[in-house]
Amino acid sequence: MLGKLFSKAGLGAALVAGIVAFGGPAPAEAAKVRIWIGVPGIDFWVGPGYYKGHYRDRLSCNEGRRIVDHRGFNSVKATDCVPRYYHYKAKRKGKWYKVRLDARTGGMKYWKY
Repeated sequence: MLGKLFSKAGLGAALVAGIVAFGGPAPAEAAKVRIWIGVPGIDFWVGPGYYKGHYRDRLSCNEGRRIVDHRGFNSVKATDCVPRYYHYKAKRKGKWYKVRLDARTGGMKYWKY
């Protein structure tokens, strides 16, 4: 852990030294740098907005399933993926629940089966 701290501190010092040596950052209109941190080959998108050149106003059914899964449910199965609200059947602590996910906001409601 201490080694990671020193490597991050060293990286920060190198960045500051580079900015000082080359005269500071470029103007905003000249900077066209995109930094993406993640897993290669897996796209990242959260919420409505422009993505890969087109506007997306809602989550896909599979993205909604992953949201439900990451909020403490397991064995998530889609039962109805009609736009606006997606419905899933999911398990939490050994009990089955019906889950309704808003496809635009990601808001979720659930109740026991």
